[in-house]
Amino acid sequence: MTGLIYTVSKERFGLAEKKPEKPALIINRRQRLIKQTRKELTSVKRQYRKAKEEEKVGL
Repeated sequence: MTGLIYTVSKERFGLAEKKPEKPALIINRRQRLIKQTRKELTSVKRQYRKAKEEEKVGL
């Protein structure tokens, strides 16, 4: 039964074509710098939270 439905619909509508995959986006220098700065900021925040009271002054 399912084979019949499949063949009838395949004849009527045809098989779906797969879309070609897009190549990976190249990030420009400005976006790379922004991403790096955000990463550094989050790491400094983590260091500040984990630091003792005496070390927080230096951070």
